[in-house]
Amino acid sequence: MHLKPVFLLAGMLLAAPPCRAQAVVGRPCLFSDYFAEWRTFPAILRDPDGNLTCGRNRLNNGGATQGPPAAGDPAATAVRRRERTGPQGHFTYRDTLGGIQDLWFERYRERDRWHVDQLNNGGGTLAPAAAGDPSGAEVDGKFHVLYRDFAGDVQDLWFDQQWHTQRLNQGGATSAPMAAGDPVQLVYGGHHHVLYRDGAGSVQDLWNDGQWHAIQVNLGGATQAPAAGGDPAALEAGGACHISYRDFAGGIQDLWFDGSWHDQKLNAGGRTDAPLALGNPCARIVDGTTRHVTYRDLAGNLQDLWFDGAWRAQRLTCGGLTAAPPAGSDPVSLVPPSNWEFVAYVDIFGNAQLLSHLGGNPWQATWLNAPDLKFRGGVFWR
Repeated sequence: MHLKPVFLLAGMLLAAPPCRAQAVVGRPCLFSDYFAEWRTFPAILRDPDGNLTCGRNRLNNGGATQGPPAAGDPAATAVRRRERTGPQGHFTYRDTLGGIQDLWFERYRERDRWHVDQLNNGGGTLAPAAAGDPSGAEVDGKFHVLYRDFAGDVQDLWFDQQWHTQRLNQGGATSAPMAAGDPVQLVYGGHHHVLYRDGAGSVQDLWNDGQWHAIQVNLGGATQAPAAGGDPAALEAGGACHISYRDFAGGIQDLWFDGSWHDQKLNAGGRTDAPLALGNPCARIVDGTTRHVTYRDLAGNLQDLWFDGAWRAQRLTCGGLTAAPPAGSDPVSLVPPSNWEFVAYVDIFGNAQLLSHLGGNPWQATWLNAPDLKFRGGVFWR
């Protein structure tokens, strides 16, 4: 007799639905073409064989490109081109040998042309092998890719007609300490900021205003906020730079700079009573003003904290605003120009889930690894 597998999580007995397609590992990667919104992609998914897929299209491993199998989660970046109208879409990932691979397409006369470039290890640069996942950003018209190498150095690769590289910490551009986590990037006040967690749980902020500087923002540096247990999320909101991270006690810490540094705890009896965090938060801005911080709690629920003059909390999954199943990965989020909210994650059954919301409409949940799923104009179609 065949028995369907079940999972016990936080006292709930859950029947495991089959994956609609190949199982998904890691976290989904959300991408929006900010310069031509009609070309929005919903998500890039990674399977156990290292294939990166968008819908039914494989992007590497002999699909759109010959890029090698992915060992980590990709980063998505839209980069405006100067020589023609329309942007480039870049999907940058770490392969099994520590190479940083950049899959990219460019649009001209409405035709996508896919390419793949290796950016380190003797490819575009001699930068060393990557130990962590990359981060991509456009800064002053230049495409920057950052990653952590095996020595804990934060490597910065950037393109301005050719690739360049520099080390940002440990005696490179700054004397900031060894990185223990993956870096994130932010452009704030016209300056390029790079944030990462070191081995002591300090969050380091490196920024460039013509030359590189470094500051420690917690643990008695700029604030007294406690040590970070995970990697930070960063964004600009209301003219302030905000950094959110999970501490070792499961608190979500919010640090912000508006001319001086401040800190507060957002959950577990801080600004809200939302439960303790298990994973790293993601952050987004809705309607240009409302800031959201979303994280996975100990039961696998996705908790969404938002600020519209006061902090509030809501549960997005498991019978909260949707019936989407418990999360097995940390969430990622995106708000394209249409102002749809997207929050994506991989559930405990290996399916990619996309939670979407627009204005006063109810939240929707969609299984993304359905082979017949299509996305157009912010709506899913079969």
